[in-house]
Amino acid sequence: MYTPIVVALLTLLLQVLPPFKASEEFKLELEYKFKPRPVSDNAYIDLTETVKEKEKRVSGGNPLPYLIIHLSFLQLSDKEVRVRCFDNKGKNKLSKKVETDRDYLIDLGFTDDMKDRTTAHEFNLSLLSDDKVETSRIHLIVEADGTFLVNGVKRGKF
Repeated sequence: MYTPIVVALLTLLLQVLPPFKASEEFKLELEYKFKPRPVSDNAYIDLTETVKEKEKRVSGGNPLPYLIIHLSFLQLSDKEVRVRCFDNKGKNKLSKKVETDRDYLIDLGFTDDMKDRTTAHEFNLSLLSDDKVETSRIHLIVEADGTFLVNGVKRGKF
């Protein structure tokens, strides 16, 4: 009776993630600027939205810290032909053919929203082969306290 459940759990646990891309093989630069939050239309009601999320959506006001990542690859293996980036909300942030010494922009958004978890705070970049198999990856995360991690290594704090 429990055999199918155990087999399914073991299958999920045994799936091997591809290795992290070596930090010497890519360059990551942060463009950190202050930007006013765009004023949005207050005409609709979202019943799943919290009061804090609504205030952020409808307020313009003071400029807030905003983060854009500039990513370039210094070395690529023969198998790495595409780069894709998905956030933890399932939104595709980037999908391009990968080349060395080319600048890829990834718009992460307002750092306050990432820390509050009202927008995406975790980003997975995958380098894919011709047959769309993930060969290596880069994992970006902004923790609740503002710590910025790249492949588990602290790179700063917002």
